[in-house]
Amino acid sequence: MDVILLWLNTHRILAVACVALSLWGTAYYWYFHKLVRGMLRRGQPHNWTVNLVTKTATRGGREELR
Repeated sequence: MDVILLWLNTHRILAVACVALSLWGTAYYWYFHKLVRGMLRRGQPHNWTVNLVTKTATRGGREELR
């Protein structure tokens, strides 16, 4: 009987630890993914132009709203 209770307690602790680690890892990935992506995009040139005569802006070949 004691062996079964010991096994159940160990199994419960491992299950809770796996859930906690997966939630913790997901939260850190969600935060740092955006942070790293922003740092990598910082060095790229912008893909937009502004025409001051017609007062229009284009981004990626498409005219944006005024």
